[in-house]
Amino acid sequence: MTVHKYLKSRQITDHIGGELQKEEELSVICVGSVFKSWKLLEKAFLEKLGIISKRINIRYLTQSSAIGAAYFAAKSHGVKLPIDFSKNYHELCCYQNGKILQ
Repeated sequence: MTVHKYLKSRQITDHIGGELQKEEELSVICVGSVFKSWKLLEKAFLEKLGIISKRINIRYLTQSSAIGAAYFAAKSHGVKLPIDFSKNYHELCCYQNGKILQ
């Protein structure tokens, strides 16, 4: 494994720090049509994650990211938009301690 590939494979785990350490689980939002082939990517993707003690929810974004941007812009101005975020993604898998959770 080259140094570059090692650094890339550690990006997610290296950024789990500070406030995120307090969370019991984390969500990784996958964007791009390449994730439509998740079954072909899953094994290598999870191997690169390695063993992580936190539960990781790996999700594929099914709606425009502009929905989230509009939500946070409205929230910063005190306006609450009626958005059901659970309808904006598809659960690819849940992962913890080197295993896929059901």
